[in-house]
Amino acid sequence: ERALEQDPNLALAWGGLATSYFWHATKGFMELEEGIKKSGDALERALALDGELAEAHAHAIFFNIAVHGDMPAARRSYELATEYGPSFWLSYQAFGMVLNGTAQYEEAIKVFERGLELQPYKPEPLLRANLANAYSGLGEYDKAVRLGTANYIDHRGTDLENQYLEWLAGLARQNHRFDESIAWLEISIRDDADSARGHARLAQNYLSIGDVAQAKIHVAIAEAMFEEESSTREFTNQAAFSIQHSRMLLNLALNNLESVIAATRELTDSVDTRREGRWSEYSAYDAGFWNMLLGRYEDAARMMDVTVENQHDTENFALAAFADMQLGNEDAARQHLADGKEVFNKERDDMTTTGRFQVMAAAYLVVDEQPDAAIAALERAYEAGYREHSYLTM
Repeated sequence: ERALEQDPNLALAWGGLATSYFWHATKGFMELEEGIKKSGDALERALALDGELAEAHAHAIFFNIAVHGDMPAARRSYELATEYGPSFWLSYQAFGMVLNGTAQYEEAIKVFERGLELQPYKPEPLLRANLANAYSGLGEYDKAVRLGTANYIDHRGTDLENQYLEWLAGLARQNHRFDESIAWLEISIRDDADSARGHARLAQNYLSIGDVAQAKIHVAIAEAMFEEESSTREFTNQAAFSIQHSRMLLNLALNNLESVIAATRELTDSVDTRREGRWSEYSAYDAGFWNMLLGRYEDAARMMDVTVENQHDTENFALAAFADMQLGNEDAARQHLADGKEVFNKERDDMTTTGRFQVMAAAYLVVDEQPDAAIAALERAYEAGYREHSYLTM
């Protein structure tokens, strides 16, 4: 804004403003609809002033997919961004993230690696982290860990050290290596004693291995930290989400079903009030998941419809299909099943030995009315190290 006061026709400043408004709005620091409108207007102004501005086309990648759900437009923006600014790393970051979000991991790896080739002496940590996410999506956990550990080592003693410790913990949890996740989080909390989110995530891992006593301790610490410091410190929506999720999992483990039902209803209502649910994919997934566990399939189906619109993930399609089948909505279930199987089959060759793959296979087998095969798949998931109790019992 200060730059534009001096030069109202500076396209680069308009492009930067478009990006700033977008992330400020989607991270919850300003009213969502207002921020998206301002971001779109700034992007349009930047491109009107300079149609070859790589930075503006790079932002358009996110804008086209997140606001309009237009993958062809996002790809075209990537092509223009790399044509006009082939060395601008954020173009590769943006489009690679879009590919990761739609489970196109093999192409994502090529995009991220191209971006990293441009920085041989000081690799960009975000590119490396998202390359690791792509490898993890293909079930290549060891490659992902090596990349994440490199980020952690490169940033020890900096403000980013804790971020990469938490990232490694999340990667381990995603791959159901709960002991490893706990170890990374304990290092993180030791170095950042006021990490409410870290304690919440520790609680989730302890619940996954059945240690309810430790989970209770860490949920209580997380909630106390959040309540004490929220007035003086900027807590992200992600921290609040992690704490809420931990409390609900703990209440489920303790059989406090009335609390779970009340929290699920509140969560579902909060998603409904958002702008078309487009910016609440995490909350929508969580609401769908909890409604599913409670057998409230109508709400579950509605929430999963929001989720699959935003995240084309095998798991989301499987849960959406399952909810629709419980309601007798066979046409909707078949469509979700077909969409999910398309993603599922892309991952099949590289993920058949992972527990997560077997759980997703079980979900599809249930919808296909093959319960014996589904149970066998869940047993294989357990043998592969999968321990998420709520998924296994759903």
